[in-house]
Amino acid sequence: TDNIMKNRFLTLLLLLIVTISMQAQQTTPNAVLKSIAEKLEKDCCITADLILTDNTSYAVLGNNTKGSLKISKECFVIDVALFRLWFDGTTLWTMNTMNGYEEIYVTSPDKEEAALFNPINIFKQPGLTVTTNADKDGLKSISVTSQQLVIGDINLQLEILYNPTTYRIEKITGMDRFNQSQNIAIAIKNYKSGIELNKETFQCPVSNYPDAEIVDMR
Repeated sequence: TDNIMKNRFLTLLLLLIVTISMQAQQTTPNAVLKSIAEKLEKDCCITADLILTDNTSYAVLGNNTKGSLKISKECFVIDVALFRLWFDGTTLWTMNTMNGYEEIYVTSPDKEEAALFNPINIFKQPGLTVTTNADKDGLKSISVTSQQLVIGDINLQLEILYNPTTYRIEKITGMDRFNQSQNIAIAIKNYKSGIELNKETFQCPVSNYPDAEIVDMR
């Protein structure tokens, strides 16, 4: 369904954002991704504020939609307008309020599905194509594409704007590489690492949503 595809698109895109928002120590596009993956393995407990603009045909999010993200290795929490996701490394809770009421889907991804949520695995996969784009507003830009980054009928391409001095990502746009007008732009604010987070942070507090319909698909 459109809702499920939208959830998967946002999940993958936001996880990729966290991965590539870390500082890199090398300058060639492929070396940057390798350095990012290595640094992610050493880092943990990240928080960030997000500002999203939805230019897709789904038109679910408006301009300057606020969101937030917390991540520790394979665990994450994403809160973006009508969508909330929690993954504690074993169980995935997906909540949406698109239909005017709350639904929470509970699943246990298998090893292959769980790998899709792990940015380290995404950037270690074969077949990534990394290219350098023209500078924009004083920032450097690269694009990342892969035959593996396909969600439904969307062939995902990422355009990454980063500070050339610090290599900190300022903005990332996920788009259909065959129709780049279909995109979601996400600005990253208040990025922090080394934050102390416990496992409960990444588990859905179901009791906080007494009116939600719980759909347990495990």
